[in-house]
Amino acid sequence: MGAIRRLGNSDGVAAYSLHRNVYEPLARDSGYNTQQIERNLRTVIQRAWCVNPEGLQNICPYPLQAAPTTGEFLDILVTHLLRKHPEVFERKSSE
Repeated sequence: MGAIRRLGNSDGVAAYSLHRNVYEPLARDSGYNTQQIERNLRTVIQRAWCVNPEGLQNICPYPLQAAPTTGEFLDILVTHLLRKHPEVFERKSSE
């Protein structure tokens, strides 16, 4: 969660290299490798899009025509959390 929390303090996911600034820290924190992190994110995105596209659309600030990319998904997620749950980013990370 530390890597995602840091994204909330940035100008958005697009300003970062996903691999270096998201996958690598998550891999270090979780014990999984970066390929597993990326694959699992793609799996979550596809599952969400297939099972509940309306729910995904509800948290997205723009219309989705297809499942978002991993970068888009993380941007959607961070934007939603910043708007609805800013306390997630205000807490000091002990991770």
